[in-house]
Amino acid sequence: MLNWKKTILKDDDPISKALKTLNSFSCVLVTNYNNELVGTVTDRDIRKRLLQSKSIDGIISEVMNIKPTSIISPITDKNIQELKKKNLFKVYPLVDEKNHIVGVYTNDDIQNF
Repeated sequence: MLNWKKTILKDDDPISKALKTLNSFSCVLVTNYNNELVGTVTDRDIRKRLLQSKSIDGIISEVMNIKPTSIISPITDKNIQELKKKNLFKVYPLVDEKNHIVGVYTNDDIQNF
């Protein structure tokens, strides 16, 4: 499992902070001030903004994916099998019943389960 706590930013942090985080990690996990997962940001999200001729001077909530695929803890074999079939993302946040991030699984973690 990656050092996921370093990937968490707040939804009102600047996009430039997300870019710096993306230099080390493939995905930024975005939380609100209740520490609930509210989105994710990848370099693709920022590229889409640039292609729309918009500035990157905004805040993360303007570029984040507001419907991230997450895994509800505790993780089950059924969850793993579904994710293995889909193989959609590099990072899957693991959240509790209150949508707080409690861990992160990478696609490699899922494939090795």
